[in-house]
Amino acid sequence: MAGLPDSTTESASAKLQQSLDRDSKLQFNFSGFFLIIGFMVRSASVFSLGFIFYLTAAIEGLLAGCFSLGTPMRQRLGSFYTFGLLVPVAGIVWCVIDRVRLPTVPPWDWMVSAGVCAVVININEARIMAKYRAPDVPLGQAMAAALRANLPQSLSVVGAGIVTVASQSPWIDILVALGIALSHLGAPHLLKRLAEFDVGESGTGGAVAYQLAITHPRLGILLTPAWQEGAAAVRRKAALRRSV
Repeated sequence: MAGLPDSTTESASAKLQQSLDRDSKLQFNFSGFFLIIGFMVRSASVFSLGFIFYLTAAIEGLLAGCFSLGTPMRQRLGSFYTFGLLVPVAGIVWCVIDRVRLPTVPPWDWMVSAGVCAVVININEARIMAKYRAPDVPLGQAMAAALRANLPQSLSVVGAGIVTVASQSPWIDILVALGIALSHLGAPHLLKRLAEFDVGESGTGGAVAYQLAITHPRLGILLTPAWQEGAAAVRRKAALRRSV
């Protein structure tokens, strides 16, 4: 935002970084919660919830790191997060093998409960990120971008539980989990791009930031005034270092 003093810009950047860092930690905790529940009830779809929450946490962690970590450190962090994706994927694979070996019906009530919990978390996360929207953007519109990223998958787990109790079929749980996993085949590539992302080049008109935000709705934060102010602060600091 042109004309703002450095202290204001840095304050906006710091608040955004703190919010992303705090929410990233919460999302990692939620991911662990769903992975534990998935293991307890042997539900692949609940394991897939652990996958999407882990990915959200990794993305927000890398975005927070854009303001405080150098590129080499973020690349190492991105590699670590990418390797961590194998944990929920391994859980889904284990459930598939277990279901083929012993085709028992997973507990639908646990599936529905986990899905409803995920929906509530999705809505709350979208509300938190919507705080950084432009003043002329309605709350619902700002939340919609973030909700498109995870809410349909959370609702699909709720639906899987309902269909499971109606059909007594063990396979809808597997099909939903595989669908969620296959829809995120590009997750390692996305984490790699974010690990190499230069926040200083993501100001207004930044082609890379715009492309990322349009392709991945959860990255709509890159187009908000709060992020733009933070990017401007990073550019000024870089210019100052070059001039010394």
